[in-house]
Amino acid sequence: MTDSTNKNLLLSLIVFVVLLFSVLVTSAHGDTAWVLWRYTYTTRAPKEVKATDYERYVIQNDWVILNAFETRAQCLSLLREEFSRKRESMIADDPAGKVNQSPLGDGVTASLWSGRNIKFGQAGTEMHLAQEHHLWCLPAGVDPRTTRINMMQQR
Repeated sequence: MTDSTNKNLLLSLIVFVVLLFSVLVTSAHGDTAWVLWRYTYTTRAPKEVKATDYERYVIQNDWVILNAFETRAQCLSLLREEFSRKRESMIADDPAGKVNQSPLGDGVTASLWSGRNIKFGQAGTEMHLAQEHHLWCLPAGVDPRTTRINMMQQR
């Protein structure tokens, strides 16, 4: 075989491998099940504590699977519903407060967060309560507790 033939054969093999890989990646995301996850992070700190020190007062820091679906579209639909329910609940907890939210975008993820002052315990201690809720639709098998999530791969 000549160098030209070897180069053509190698180029053909590379093109084949790239095409095969792209087909496998596309079908893996198209045919796989999807899981709706919610991450909740809540702090309750004395009012005089700086926001940068809230991590010392964490009372909730967990991931929960809300549901699993056959398709991404089903997952995104429930993500939007759950986002609306959680937002309404946070507003009801503090009608005078502000609930911040990230844009829903294409729906892969959505976030809500708020902070408010409360009186806590029998002594009525002045505290600051901060809540964050993040919703994610991820392919089955992707565990956000152990996997760094790359947003570009989810689109």
